Amino acid sequence: MSALIVPAVELKTSRTIVLAFIKLVVIVLNVL
Repeated sequence: MSALIVPAVELKTSRTIVLAFIKLVVIVLNVL
């Protein structure tokens, strides 16, 4: 069970990081 949960959590975490990075890029572009 945990073998299935861990990759899902890692995938969700990496997706959250990517989305946060994209938001940061958009904010920087808007400021410039």
